[in-house]
Amino acid sequence: MSPPALAPELLLMIATFLQENRDILSLSLTNRRTHSLTLPHLYRNDIRTRQTSSLFWAAYNGQAATARNCLAFGADPNVSISDDQRQYLHCWQAICPELPYAGGTPMHVAVMRGHVDLAEMLLRAGADVNAVNWRGETALILASGLGMEGFCRRLLAMDKIDAGICNPDTGSALSAACRGGHDGIVRVLLDCGKVRVDANTRGGNQSEPAIIAAAYGGHERIVEMLLDAGADVNTNFGRKWPWSPITAATSEGRAGVMRLLLGRGAEVDDPDLFLLIAAGSGSAGAVRVILDCFGGSNMLLGGLVSGERSHGKLLDGHEASYQPTYRKSSPRSLNRLQLMLPCALETAAYIGARDVVEVLLSSGADINAHCGLLGVALCAAAAGGRVELVEMLLDRGADIDAPGGPRYTNALGAALDQGHTAVVEVLRSRGATESRTSRTC
Repeated sequence: MSPPALAPELLLMIATFLQENRDILSLSLTNRRTHSLTLPHLYRNDIRTRQTSSLFWAAYNGQAATARNCLAFGADPNVSISDDQRQYLHCWQAICPELPYAGGTPMHVAVMRGHVDLAEMLLRAGADVNAVNWRGETALILASGLGMEGFCRRLLAMDKIDAGICNPDTGSALSAACRGGHDGIVRVLLDCGKVRVDANTRGGNQSEPAIIAAAYGGHERIVEMLLDAGADVNTNFGRKWPWSPITAATSEGRAGVMRLLLGRGAEVDDPDLFLLIAAGSGSAGAVRVILDCFGGSNMLLGGLVSGERSHGKLLDGHEASYQPTYRKSSPRSLNRLQLMLPCALETAAYIGARDVVEVLLSSGADINAHCGLLGVALCAAAAGGRVELVEMLLDRGADIDAPGGPRYTNALGAALDQGHTAVVEVLRSRGATESRTSRTC
């Protein structure tokens, strides 16, 4: 007698002896009659033995019918992976690939995957709107960062919502929306009356203020909205070093945001330092902002542009002040070597920012100024392998045999040491003196 022909009681008894969900599912798929009889047992077994993995699967794949069945048979909408289950993350990854990296509840998974309807179902079933995942993110923080404006409005309309929850990495919902450039969500959060525009602490956690996140991303309209709402233009987020909105905008070359912040009272204690930061961003527009706002040649030609600030002075008194430009999350931040280059022209030449070099030279910078580890701009360009920039500097009158500072004897020595054969050929064709000896720093 085949299993489908058995009495219902016997089929259910057989199902109870099956421990694995895949075995119960195989029995359930025999025919419609068997399916209708064993389906409840399948869901209940999953809830009992696997912490409702089927609900996580449904949330990840947007399967509303499966989620509805899980909830109907007693699944907890606030279920999460317990600490003792984290050792089995390789198993969970097969069900929900994003779960091992974020943890959380089915609500977090549904929001991360953009399944708004399923997230709404979980809310109606009693999901905790303020639950946090392993990274300290709520559903509102995730939705704000992903630009889900409609769902954010739905969450903010709930009485129990705490819109001010922060975590050290992604910050608050407002910071997440600012970082993603979602101005519509920023407006919703500011208008709801549940968010403080200047709040960046909650429960002992310090996170990046929203205005710094917006300035770093170059979202000019959002920065203006935050300033109009009362954000502090000079707020300082410093775990290890100072990090203000103007510093964040300058480090990424956000010229428009820089002009806005400076026009609204942003403080710049050391214009020379900010010129270096702007040059390191590779943005000619950012360099022009600093030159325009702080006097151009009248103020800066005696500082970083001409290279009169010595390398020793940087190390003795300015090393700490250069640290705001070193930010691991920034694709354009200055690396450790560039932090040791106290000359904006040298820094721009090393990273190959030709437009920045042009702006600095047109503003009166000395093309043969000596400063930093690499000595002169030509040596910096050669060490960085910038062929076109080397040719441009030579055409503009750079001394081809100028000393290369404490690291290299000259430009040709820097190119030889770094293995930039194309630069070596250009320099030799222009008559550079042969020298490969490197100096220790």
